[in-house]
Amino acid sequence: RQMCIRDRICLTNGSAEAVRYVIEAYSRPDGKIVSVTPSYAMYEVYANMYGRQHIPIYYNEDLTFNVNNIIERIKPDIDLLIVLNPNNPIGDVYTNEEMDRIIAAAKANEVTVLIDEAYHYFYPHSFIKYALNNDHVFITRTFSKLFSLAGCRLGYIVGQAKDVAYIQKLCTPHNIKRYRGQNHPAGERTLCLRQRPRRRASRPLPG
Repeated sequence: RQMCIRDRICLTNGSAEAVRYVIEAYSRPDGKIVSVTPSYAMYEVYANMYGRQHIPIYYNEDLTFNVNNIIERIKPDIDLLIVLNPNNPIGDVYTNEEMDRIIAAAKANEVTVLIDEAYHYFYPHSFIKYALNNDHVFITRTFSKLFSLAGCRLGYIVGQAKDVAYIQKLCTPHNIKRYRGQNHPAGERTLCLRQRPRRRASRPLPG
């Protein structure tokens, strides 16, 4: 299924900038941001940079993780929850049932959710439907991993139109480079995302 979402996408200078914009826009000074640990270190760095409190949720000693530890921490005093799926460096993923519970708890407590899908190319299942169908739920992605385009510094945020419009107010005028495809005419183009059917991973997840 293909859906045109020009008003639901914001291009960014890599997904790192996308994460930073969501933190800046959807958490308050001294607000609390929850993420699992170990994971992408910049979640905590950006939280501290903007004067937020980072609340880590740790894996067990054998590197297993119980999603109930996240559910129990989603309370009205939390501004933002960040989950990386698949998570690096552990390499584990969330199931549909687990993500359903996370989103339900976040909505009940008015907590914004950021699902970082920087490594979704290595796992044939995306949670982008939550960003397309729920307020205050975002997906961030990058072209730096599978496509080896780290030097291009190109990423994007997906969410509801009004939520993305709020984030775009933070963007600098020239935060990304301009690219033009060989066979594409100049001018506006419609941006589309394809929701792929779920399949089992055909190879081990990156560790």
